[in-house]
Amino acid sequence: MNRKMSRLPAIIMSLVVLSGLLPMLSFSVSAQKTINHVAVTGVTPPVLGAMPTTKGIVTTTPFVSIDYSSDSTLWMEYSNGKWATKDTKKPFEAGKNYRIKVFFSAKGDYTFANNTTATVNGNNASSVVSYGPFLDVYWNFPPLGQQVKMTKQSSPWTQGSGKTASFTSNAEFADFTEVKVDGKKVSASDYEVKNGSTTVAFKADFLETLAVGRHRVEIVSKSGTAVGSLEILAKPAPPETKPATPQPSESKPVDTKPAVPGSETMTSETPESETLDATTAEADTDANDDSQIAEAGDIEKTTEQKTPGGALSAISITAILGIAAVVFIIIIILVAVTVVLLLKKKK
Repeated sequence: MNRKMSRLPAIIMSLVVLSGLLPMLSFSVSAQKTINHVAVTGVTPPVLGAMPTTKGIVTTTPFVSIDYSSDSTLWMEYSNGKWATKDTKKPFEAGKNYRIKVFFSAKGDYTFANNTTATVNGNNASSVVSYGPFLDVYWNFPPLGQQVKMTKQSSPWTQGSGKTASFTSNAEFADFTEVKVDGKKVSASDYEVKNGSTTVAFKADFLETLAVGRHRVEIVSKSGTAVGSLEILAKPAPPETKPATPQPSESKPVDTKPAVPGSETMTSETPESETLDATTAEADTDANDDSQIAEAGDIEKTTEQKTPGGALSAISITAILGIAAVVFIIIIILVAVTVVLLLKKKK
C-alpha cells in the first residue's frame, strides 16, 4: 500500500506533463496539413468581343482541387457599384471592368490558412478569401478600352540580312506577358521589348532559325493577345558569271589562190556586183564632174553677157550728169548777164 502511494505523485506528474504536451502535438499535426499558397494558370484574359470562358484554368498546387461549376469558378462584371456574375452568353464589352473568381477545395484533412496567398497566370491575385477547407481567388483586369491587335508588322525578312523584325501591339506595355511564334514561347533573350505601346523586335540570330515561309506571331498581354504574321524569305543566290563572248574579227582573209593562167593581171577577188557598183560610181562621178564643168562655163558666159550692159548703164549716167552741169552753168551765165544789163539801165 505504501509503495502504491509512493508511486501516485509520479503518476500525477506524468499526467500533468502529458496534458501539457498534447496541445503542442496537436498544433504540430495541424500545421503540417495547412495550405499557405495556391497557383492558378491558364486563365484567358478578357478580349473585346470575345466570349468569357473558364476552360484551361488549372492549378499545380497539391492537395487542392478547382470547382469548375458555373456558380463556383466564374467571370464577374462590375456594374451599378458592385460585382455581379457575368452572363456567359454575352461577349466582353469596351469600357467595363471584369474579374475572374476561382474556387478551391482542400483535399482530405488539409485546410487553408487564414493568410493563404495566390497567383494567377504568374501575377499576385487581387484578393483571396479563406474559410477553412475552401478558398476564393480573385484577379481583376483593367477596363477594356479597345481590342488588342497588332498595329505594326515587319516586312518580309530575308535570310542572311542581319536585320531585326519588329511587331507592335496596341496593348499597354505594363500588361506585356510573353511572345509566341507558331504557338511556342520565345525566350526573352531572342527579342527586345520596349514601350510604345508594346513593341517586340526579334533578333537576327533567332530569325535565322525559322524556316522559309509564313509564321504566326503572338504578343501576349494581360489585356489580350495581338496576332500577326512574319514571312521568311530564302537567301538570294549569287549572280552567275557569264564568260566573255569573243568578238568576230573585222579583217578579211587574204585570197591566196594562184593566178589563173592566161590572165594578164590578178588582184584580190572582187564580186562582179561590187565591180559593177564601183564602175557605176565612177561613171556617176565623171558625170557629176562634167555637169560641174558645164555649170562653171555657163556662169562665165552669163558674166560676160552681163558685163557690157553694166558698162552702158554707167556711161549713160555720166553723160546725163555732164549735160546737167553744162545747162546749170549756162543758166548762171545768163542770170549774171541779165543782172549786169539791168544795172546799166538804172545808171
